[in-house]
Amino acid sequence: MSATNLYLLIGVPLYSNVMGMIPIVENLIGKGLPVGTALAFLMAVTALSLPKMIILKKVLNNKLIGAFAERNTYKL
Repeated sequence: MSATNLYLLIGVPLYSNVMGMIPIVENLIGKGLPVGTALAFLMAVTALSLPKMIILKKVLNNKLIGAFAERNTYKL
């Protein structure tokens, strides 16, 4: 498993907004994390988070949630 995939898996269960994650990602890059891996982590937390999917489940069906997740995955 690559570092990018690992950080993607770590980020999905978390919930935050982009503004809250920027200092964390900046720190990770400063400590030597590759920029691509840091961006994958940022996108996993902000776009693909598990709490967001649970909230969306209340108003969308599984097909629409899958389309939302697929659309946001292409940003990575």
